[in-house]
Amino acid sequence: MIVTPYPICQINIEIYQDKINQTYGTKINMPVTDYSQSMIVAYSGTAKEAGLDALIIKAKKLQKTAKQ
Repeated sequence: MIVTPYPICQINIEIYQDKINQTYGTKINMPVTDYSQSMIVAYSGTAKEAGLDALIIKAKKLQKTAKQ
C-alpha cells in the first residue's frame, strides 16, 4: 500500500496504474490511501469513516484493521 500526503496525489497514483500497466506490460494493482485515511483507522475509526469504500483499488488489509 502507498500512503500519500494529499488526496490529489492519491487519486493520480490510483487512476494511472492501468495506463502504467498497459505501457510497460506490468500488473501493478497497488492500493493507495492518503495520510488522513490511514490516521482515521489508526485512531479507531471505521472503514466507512475513513472513506475506504471509495477507493478504486481496495485496501483490504487496512479495511480489516479498521474498527467494525
